[in-house]
Amino acid sequence: MKRFFPLFLFMTSLLFLTGCNTDNLKSDAKEWNNNLEKAQAIEVIPLEESDDPKTITANQEIKDFIESLQIDTWKTSSIPSDANKNKEFKMYQENTVKLGESLEDERELKEIAVITVYDDVSYIDLSMKNISLSFEIPKDVTESLIEF
Repeated sequence: MKRFFPLFLFMTSLLFLTGCNTDNLKSDAKEWNNNLEKAQAIEVIPLEESDDPKTITANQEIKDFIESLQIDTWKTSSIPSDANKNKEFKMYQENTVKLGESLEDERELKEIAVITVYDDVSYIDLSMKNISLSFEIPKDVTESLIEF
């Protein structure tokens, strides 16, 4: 009995910590989704020189774009070394109005995130503030981003 108690304690702790980690991943996805939904403009930059960049500013189009990312299905992973970049999505937001500033003051948009999509692989890079992460994403999300 004394031999099994430490093993039981270890297994119980492991199960508890695994459960906590799952909740953190879900809350991280929800937080990233909330941060990206704050975007007021999305600049779509094709990395092929033949295509011109376009900008999305309509609230519903931005919301639809963020929902199409299916952030809760992303899995952290490394980008394959032979992957070629296809497109970048730069997201912008106005700075928050601070005490003493007028709402009428002209405020410029600042970059809050960049998503880089790759050809022929279901991976993306997400850069927000000082954080850059790579994710494996569903194939249908990759296809919709490339076609965007």
